[in-house]
Amino acid sequence: MSTIHLIGGEKGGVGKSVVARLLAQYMI
Repeated sequence: MSTIHLIGGEKGGVGKSVVARLLAQYMI
């Protein structure tokens, strides 16, 4: 989880899209 947060903080918009995809996979 910490790694995802770090990537999201650096990339910003790109990181959010990645997190959204991961969350979508967990939801499904």
